Amino acid sequence: MYVGPAYGENRILGRWRAYIATGHGGNVGLTKLSFDHIKQYFKYSILDIYKPTTDDQIIIDRENGWKEILQADKLDTMKANGR
Repeated sequence: MYVGPAYGENRILGRWRAYIATGHGGNVGLTKLSFDHIKQYFKYSILDIYKPTTDDQIIIDRENGWKEILQADKLDTMKANGR
């Protein structure tokens, strides 16, 4: 399980494009898997939606809250960008 934010200029669309273009979107855990495996098992869920003007730190704080709620860090099955 991976929980990560989609903020900045391209937000959610940028994240989707990165995953579609590469199969991993820069996610270190996904780079270790074959593209066929990813196509078969990859699932994407949107947990929160924010306005484009929302401060990045608010989004990062909420990401950390979701990680705790979902125990994503304890599962440790995927690491994103060394996080």
